[in-house]
Amino acid sequence: DVSLGEQAGGAFSATIDIDTLDTPFIGAPSASIVAEGTATALADPAARAIAFTVRGRADAIASDDPGVADAIGGALSLDVDGNWRAGEPLSLRTASLETQTLGVSFVGTVGEGLDGDYGLRAADLSAFAGLAGRELSGAVDLSANGSIGCGGRFDITVNGTTTDLSAGLGDADGLLAGETRLTGTAARSAEGVAFQGFRVENPQLSLAVGGTVSETVADLEAQLRLAALSAVDQRLGGTVEARRNVTGAPRNPTISARVSSPE
Repeated sequence: DVSLGEQAGGAFSATIDIDTLDTPFIGAPSASIVAEGTATALADPAARAIAFTVRGRADAIASDDPGVADAIGGALSLDVDGNWRAGEPLSLRTASLETQTLGVSFVGTVGEGLDGDYGLRAADLSAFAGLAGRELSGAVDLSANGSIGCGGRFDITVNGTTTDLSAGLGDADGLLAGETRLTGTAARSAEGVAFQGFRVENPQLSLAVGGTVSETVADLEAQLRLAALSAVDQRLGGTVEARRNVTGAPRNPTISARVSSPE
């Protein structure tokens, strides 16, 4: 059911009902998409503008791949609210995709790339173990701000947490027990890769990375502190601190490292 140009003020609406959604990855008995908004000055290329909302939902989702079925769960919903004006990037006040296992969101602009705020939430990573091909558990709640462009370029500041993250690595999983905070900025441009204030921290572990790497020169430092080696191997004890520097030409870098155990 589509209505375009029949309502006052350039309002439009469209309702799409799908019987038996069938894709290579998922299927559902039905799905629906509802779009509404206004389109103005369409006859003037310099003044055209569109404001819109899109809502979509599918229930009773199934998949022949058990990993996909677990990762998505039984329902999926889409929520988008944005506007566009000639000569300007697409602006999204809300863009979110929710399943029973995952929430992904974006607020910002879409032009040659994305620029805005990003969100990723997963309350139980065990749902993704089948797709990953290994044991997973724990929760993730990440937010980020910045730009993601074409060709792999990005400039992102991250702030988020994981809780009891485990990837089937035995004793090493103990390093990420409890709440782990991830913060800092990472960027990739034509000049190279840069890290600023990039940290991973919890009571067991502290990792900090800073510096730059380009095609011609590297100046990178990483600092690691393990509060208790027993988190890695129950037979070990004490604290370990390590620092590693990479400098000079990336193809033939100068690498220095220092490891100490204060206790």
